[in-house]
Formats: sequence, structure tokens, C-alpha cells
Amino acid sequence: FPSHDRRGVYISLELSEELVANRMDSMLTGYDKAFIFRDTHEMARVVKNAGETSAEMYIKRLPETVTKIDDIRAYLNELYIKTGIQIEYLVVDYLDLLATDRAKADDVFNKDKFVCEELRRLAFDMGIVVVTASQLNRSAVEAESYSHNNIAGGISKVYTADNVIGILSTPEKKKAGEITFQFLKTRNSSAVGIVTGKQIG
Repeated sequence: FPSHDRRGVYISLELSEELVANRMDSMLTGYDKAFIFRDTHEMARVVKNAGETSAEMYIKRLPETVTKIDDIRAYLNELYIKTGIQIEYLVVDYLDLLATDRAKADDVFNKDKFVCEELRRLAFDMGIVVVTASQLNRSAVEAESYSHNNIAGGISKVYTADNVIGILSTPEKKKAGEITFQFLKTRNSSAVGIVTGKQIG
């Protein structure tokens, strides 16, 4: 993300819309985030040029720990009414900060289960791809590879998701500008266990 040919929405439950937009501008243009503030006029020109060949991505900040899937659904419906644009993907940043009325606050397993099911239902109802993230627990800090046990909260997240991908970046990898993706679950393929690298920066 952002996608050059697919319209979508990025829901932030943590960072401001401006900060998310700055990060997206950096990824879109290849310029370091520091450059955005160092030369705003040049950055505006570069972003405008890049945007001429890119589809729209709408960024919306919603409050953490109280936002429910119905709130996201309402925003998406409102966006469609105002713009007539049919989105193709939704990014929710991030899963652990969503709320649900269907479980008690201290019932982590069911809370995660219900939130995941509601988010998956939203994707099905709207015919879109939904991407989200989840926190890892302390055991993941020094891990060289991930498993379901490294995902914080309930294992119900894994049960519900179609695909689960671990993103690993050790200090050595960061220094080399690399990150590693590990497939922990794939519902419709045989990619589980496959590890692949990506050069960044």
C-alpha cells in the first residue's frame, strides 16, 4: 500500500491522519520522511505527479478501544454516498484496538474472536480485501521465526483469518535494509512455512 490501481481506505486507530499520510507519501515517492518537512514544496510536486497515476486512498482516524466494526461500516457507507467510489480494499491499523459489544473486556479470546468475525463479515458483505495487524507477545522479541504462539491475545485471531503473515525485522536486518515475511497460515494455498525477504529503503 498505497495501491496504484485500486481505491481503498486506511483506518487508523492509533496515529493521526497527517502522520499516516506522511508515511504513505514517503512510500509512494521513495523519499525519506525527513525530506517531507525539509522541502515541502518539492515534496508536494512529487506527490502530485505520483498521484496522477495512482488510485485514491482515503485515510480516516477513528478513536481506539471504542471503535466497532459497525462504526467502520458506517464510515464506508458514508464515503460511498458522498463520492460514489467503490473501494476495493480496507486497511485497519490495528486489530487489537477494535472493540465489540459481544464480549466482556477481560475475555480476550472471545473479544478477538468476535472482532475478527465481524471484520471478516464486513469484507464478505462489501466484496473487498481487508488487511489488519496484531501485536506480538514478548516471546517474539528474540525470535528468529514466528509461530501462532507469538501472536498476542487469543488464538481465535488465527482461526478466523484467511492468511496470517509474520513480519520479522531484527537489528541486523534493519541495518541491511531488509525485512522478512513468514507465512503462518494460508487458507487457500500451501504457502505455510514459506519465508521470503524484501529489500527496503
